[in-house]
Amino acid sequence: MINLLLNGWIEAARFGADVQHVMALRMRRLALGGPLAVTEARQMFSEKVAAFGEAQGAIMTSLAAGRSLDAAAVRAYGPYRRRVRANRRRLAFVYRKPDPQDRINQGNMDKVFSC
Repeated sequence: MINLLLNGWIEAARFGADVQHVMALRMRRLALGGPLAVTEARQMFSEKVAAFGEAQGAIMTSLAAGRSLDAAAVRAYGPYRRRVRANRRRLAFVYRKPDPQDRINQGNMDKVFSC
């Protein structure tokens, strides 16, 4: 019982941290402007509408199947959780050209840490 409650709190904290991270990454992208910002704003809005519709459908099917309100809430949480985690992975990726100096420094660090 306590383990189940603790898992719920840990998942809620992880979800909250992921949401804050996505918000910060999106604000950065929007602040930079340009075509990526326009695409991000459009995608942000369409994802929110789609997630809400999917969550609403999950609630309705859960309640129609006779499940409890708690089970319906857990199923409604799924679409939001999936989208937030996908956005965190997508927005955190920043492409940069490989720096030849990195390869040289990596070789030196391998020599330092080898025993």
